[in-house]
Amino acid sequence: MKRCYSYMDHMYIKMHIKNSKWSYFKCILSLSLLMLMMLFPLIVQATSPQAASANDAYDYPIKPGTEEWKAFKTHDDMLKACQIPESTLKSMSTKGLVETVLEYPLFGDIMAYDSRQQGFEAVASRFNGLSELLNRKDAGTELLAIYSKMNPQDIEENWGIYKRAPILLV
Repeated sequence: MKRCYSYMDHMYIKMHIKNSKWSYFKCILSLSLLMLMMLFPLIVQATSPQAASANDAYDYPIKPGTEEWKAFKTHDDMLKACQIPESTLKSMSTKGLVETVLEYPLFGDIMAYDSRQQGFEAVASRFNGLSELLNRKDAGTELLAIYSKMNPQDIEENWGIYKRAPILLV
């Protein structure tokens, strides 16, 4: 017996396909950003500071290794110190925001979860810079511009595990 599909069945199927495509796009974008976060130190080394920097990238006032950073008692204190002021965040170019996110001092938190995707989602939920970047329509364009400057052959054999780790994790 042949089943006739109603208009509602057709609309449900169409909406499901559309939502699946959007979820797929978000997953691809988040994985691309994750790869860039891990490879950004190589990009900065391979390009000149002037060419690699947007003039409005955020400079985190407290960085790992400083006395202020060492004074933090909890991870929550570190998270709070790394938030970008809302007015700065909204006025920042997407290129500046990409660079700011890639320099995020706590991006290593991604590796503290069962999967990189879970880690990425956790960091995005706690870091206002990454959540803002995920909402920018031109984020993919800016990420692609950074990808195009990458050269995996710049990896040197004498690099230790910490310098190689971003490449190995991709």
